[in-house]
Amino acid sequence: MTLRTRILLSLFLFGLTPLLVAVLINLPLVLGRVELFYRHAYLQNLRADFGDLDQHLASRDEMLRLLTKLPEPGLIMGRDRADSVERIDLARARYTEWINRVLAEQRDITHVQFLDAGGVPRFWLERDPNSGEWTPPASRPATVASQAIQEVLRAEQPGVMLAPLRIDPQAAHPSREL
Repeated sequence: MTLRTRILLSLFLFGLTPLLVAVLINLPLVLGRVELFYRHAYLQNLRADFGDLDQHLASRDEMLRLLTKLPEPGLIMGRDRADSVERIDLARARYTEWINRVLAEQRDITHVQFLDAGGVPRFWLERDPNSGEWTPPASRPATVASQAIQEVLRAEQPGVMLAPLRIDPQAAHPSREL
């Protein structure tokens, strides 16, 4: 190797060494920024993918809040003894039609119970799994635990009580049909 080549190689190494040191020092910072950029893009994609679900849950919560603030018509009309059973049934039928319009898109809500001050069910509705319409079933609903009823009755403001999840494998459900 000639002297000229050795000098050129040593000058090249002296010039390249600070550059390599700067890259090695800043490499973790650069990789951290790149990771942050990809994480931010991934979260934006998740938000876009689950935006419909967020909107559905928000509208569901608002509809349930609205439903809890409105009393059951039989409770209001039952205070006046002059009202006949037919008028109460007509009011409940209109109320059921209204609930069918309001909760039409909330297919995950399948059962609604209206309790009196003693915790006794006064009016209840169930969603027909085939048609999706709310109807008052002929049989009484399953009883809710007395502790849960007492918690609802002690609540300061009307609210929604979420019951334990029950799955009936024999029931036909639209989401299970392929």
